[in-house]
Amino acid sequence: MSVLTNTFWSQLDLARGNDPLSVHDTHWGFIVLDRTSKHNNGAVAEATLKILSIALLFGSIIPWITVGGELSAVLPLVKIAHTASFFAVGLAVYW
Repeated sequence: MSVLTNTFWSQLDLARGNDPLSVHDTHWGFIVLDRTSKHNNGAVAEATLKILSIALLFGSIIPWITVGGELSAVLPLVKIAHTASFFAVGLAVYW
């Protein structure tokens, strides 16, 4: 009996080079891209979301550094709610 070793894996490696799809592994899943497409909308969307998330994270501290916020007794609760919601959404978008 003859057994050819490593034939399957070498053919698989050759087939991967000609694949029209590109698979990127991230910490939250996989990104599958079409290599034949000239448009890179995924990178633009990812960069836009990163900028949005940084703006949200920065916006979560804005109520604490503004002047004149000590006029109401309810205002600290509003500041805490604003900070928590903006921080949570910004962190979720960034991650």
